[in-house]
Amino acid sequence: MSVIMLWLCMAILFMAMFALCLFMRRAQAKKQETTKTKEYKTAKSAAILIGAVTAMFGALIFIASLQAMNPMTAKLPMMLSHMPNTPFESRAPKDPSGAIIVYYRFECPDCARSYADIKYELRDVDDVYWLGTRSNGAELLERFPVESVPAVVYIHQNGNLHTTVYPHDFHENNIEWHKEGYCFHTEDIQELLALKERDSQ
Repeated sequence: MSVIMLWLCMAILFMAMFALCLFMRRAQAKKQETTKTKEYKTAKSAAILIGAVTAMFGALIFIASLQAMNPMTAKLPMMLSHMPNTPFESRAPKDPSGAIIVYYRFECPDCARSYADIKYELRDVDDVYWLGTRSNGAELLERFPVESVPAVVYIHQNGNLHTTVYPHDFHENNIEWHKEGYCFHTEDIQELLALKERDSQ
């Protein structure tokens, strides 16, 4: 079940509990009872709890949506595990000339695994745009396509050419970095940044 469907179910449950509380309260009023019954107190507490959880879950979905998550397809375990390792999506630049574009997808495990490494390598670069390939980056992707994600792309100063590096690869029987089967190519990003510096001179 997608996270948005799960949230809708929680919201419906909350509305049902809220309606039950109103019904029980009106029934008490008709009987002119002044003290709240145990059943009413239980239903009210349940409604408050469900409402609070629904609100917090909705806030999480909203935050993940800012990270280019598609709430219609994302599942809860993936959302919770990828949120700490996914950037907030940038707005696509009107003029990408001279910019660094990092294409990613929220649901991509490779993107989540290499996010911290890419962010560290680009820490001193000002014009970096993190763009989801299925959201804010979709239009730029048509002009500057890549083969896979994550991909770090330098848009040349002329605004027409672009150079792409794929800063990671995976080898099932190879341990080259901090996780089994994961190799991060720092030198590729450094070469791209050197190209950007030469191009700006």
